[in-house]
Amino acid sequence: MAHFEELTQDGTTVFAFHGKIDSSNSEGIGAAVLPKVQGKPSVVFDFGDVQYISSAGLRFVLKAAKVTSSFRVINVHPDVYDVFEMTGFTQIIKVVKALREISIEGKEKIGEGYMGKVYRLDPDTIIKVFYRGGADTLADIERETALAKKAFVLGIPTAIPFDVVKVKEGGYGSVFELLKSNAMNSLFIHHPENADQYIKMYVDLLKTILSTEVEEGALPRKKLEALKWAASLRKNKAFEEPILDKIDALIDTIPEPLRVVHGDFHIKNIMMQGDEPLLIDMDTLGYGHPIFEFAGIFLCYIGYGSTEPGNCMNFLGIPDELAARIYRAAIDGVYANRSVEEREAIMDKIALLSYIWFTDKTMLFEPENTKRLEHAKSEVLRLIGKYFTLDF
Repeated sequence: MAHFEELTQDGTTVFAFHGKIDSSNSEGIGAAVLPKVQGKPSVVFDFGDVQYISSAGLRFVLKAAKVTSSFRVINVHPDVYDVFEMTGFTQIIKVVKALREISIEGKEKIGEGYMGKVYRLDPDTIIKVFYRGGADTLADIERETALAKKAFVLGIPTAIPFDVVKVKEGGYGSVFELLKSNAMNSLFIHHPENADQYIKMYVDLLKTILSTEVEEGALPRKKLEALKWAASLRKNKAFEEPILDKIDALIDTIPEPLRVVHGDFHIKNIMMQGDEPLLIDMDTLGYGHPIFEFAGIFLCYIGYGSTEPGNCMNFLGIPDELAARIYRAAIDGVYANRSVEEREAIMDKIALLSYIWFTDKTMLFEPENTKRLEHAKSEVLRLIGKYFTLDF
């Protein structure tokens, strides 16, 4: 016999069910529960302790879904989830499978990105552990998984997570099958004599990304992020009004070609499976002008180290000099058909946009880092009068 408890969490009405829901009790449960969910803006059925559901139970769930604005079934046991999936309910109702729990204690950290850290679980699998631990983290994981699938379909070599798990040490993670893979930075660390080969591999992958076309609306707009940086700088009065106006005008000049931008393209976000590079950390994926890709590359390899020497060694495991070499090789490789003077102008424009971004990031997340903030702002002021457009 099933029974349930009702509680409210952050405006959501949650019903936690226990036992089986079948023809013997679904009518009684429906009589007790349906009047309580009628018209509710958000309802969750927690099936964490439900071992079985019959067709009569499914009809009860469907009735509940029809009388509320937002409805989900969560923590569904795999066997019960199979019933929802086989009957097509997962196509019409949000059904979330119960997460298995794993530990990363003692596991090797092999990568790190904007949203999380990557650990090797065993020779065949890795896990990306997201920084936050709440419901928004699960939404981030779902979003990144969807973006990874889109990237894969577009022909970008990437790994798609096959499982979402709860991490015993806190938070949630995505599990990937990457046989005997390691982050590209480990190649630079352990085989520095092959640096030229690895740099070429890095640049070739970058070219693949920047040449990949996408349909409008299929991915997020990278220019929209830049517009948000500008609005944030204005809100926080980071510069005088004429400089803020110039930032707005320059960002407005950036075209929006329908080309893929990864957004966090560094050597810890490239996993090497044999000789094949696979791109991970798809949460920053979007489309737009290559300046957005290069702004992130510049910030990682040059920007942070401009006031914090040794930053690349701490983050990527390589010296700042090698990081600068990788950045320059990326510019020269992608824009090989441009003159030296044109490439210098391109790098100026990239640095300008990157320091605009860096100023906003520092003001929002590390305002106490006055050395970094002053340097970023001074670079914006140094470069902003040199150009009338950020296109190249």
